[in-house]
Amino acid sequence: PRMAAAAAVEAGATLAGGVERGAGSRIAIVEEVDEHSPRVVHCSPVGECESKEADEPTHTTACPDGAASAASAGLAGAAGEEGGGDAFAFTHVASWQPSCLKDKDTRALLAKWGMGDSLVAAKFSFSRRLRLPQREGRAEARKAQLGAFLRDALNDATVKRAVPLGGTSSTGATLAAGVTEVVFSELAVTKTSMSFFDRLEAEGIVHGPMWATGTTGDDHEEDAGAGGTIKKQFDVVVDGVTCQDELRDALANPDTEHVGLFDEEEEEAELLFRVFRQFVIGGSMCQWEDNVRPYLAVTQSTYRDLVSVAKHPHTGQLVVKSTAVELQAVRHGTRRSTVLPSDSPFGNCWAVVDEERRTLTLWYCPFVSFW
Repeated sequence: PRMAAAAAVEAGATLAGGVERGAGSRIAIVEEVDEHSPRVVHCSPVGECESKEADEPTHTTACPDGAASAASAGLAGAAGEEGGGDAFAFTHVASWQPSCLKDKDTRALLAKWGMGDSLVAAKFSFSRRLRLPQREGRAEARKAQLGAFLRDALNDATVKRAVPLGGTSSTGATLAAGVTEVVFSELAVTKTSMSFFDRLEAEGIVHGPMWATGTTGDDHEEDAGAGGTIKKQFDVVVDGVTCQDELRDALANPDTEHVGLFDEEEEEAELLFRVFRQFVIGGSMCQWEDNVRPYLAVTQSTYRDLVSVAKHPHTGQLVVKSTAVELQAVRHGTRRSTVLPSDSPFGNCWAVVDEERRTLTLWYCPFVSFW
């Protein structure tokens, strides 16, 4: 059938229920596929679901409040065509959590990795339409509109109640009111396949098959002996992170022997790469894994929670429809302050915007030294 499921099967496996390995080591990231009556299923922020038959164009997803389709959302236009110059207002979608915080076993992994008390993720709906210009040709206009939108978000009391911007989950938000500018960089969201990480095996960082044939990522404990073992090394400490294996060294150490494993300008700016590095590095008290499969499984499910994926109307390829940015700092007039409570390179604050559904997802995970 002409559908996302067919694209996933052709790629070797679907990731609707986990991580699977198939022919050609291409593993598509899709939202959800019903194998009996294949549909691409999209859920709204308030929990209402809309599904489309395989032959319907998936680039036009109607939102509950009548937001524009992806096709029109991609066109250049004023940020906030509806509502004039009013600030965006945000409503916390309290029922939403990423799977890594909902699932008991995954929460145990986050605690083991030193992230259990530091990670906060929240989703918000926003009050009116946001239309961002395409990156090609109108980069400055796009940056200005994104900046204005993010400024409204970081000044919103609802957002600051849900996410401890500038602080930690124990201190609450410490970011001062009256943000006049947000310093950020846009992340790439071009990857829709976990085969992006196959190079870890080719480079010798991971021994044996990274993927268990015919199994999902939830089976990593039972199948750990079949492959996926991470190569050990002598300890190297980088910015508070102990690199006792070559995977952590490759992701944290600028002097690693694996320099160039991921292209610094392009691939390291991918949200999928950042999510993977977040879990591998963890927090300052991380108890690392000896096998790569838990990292891959949680990366896959989290990435799918953060971004929206659709089928391109002309090529049939899966494409990410969301916009992702890394929040770095804010300005209050001439005064600049960081969004995170420390300047560690391993803390993360991401904002993921879905223009169609009018949702903003914030991922906030500071790296706070134990000492």
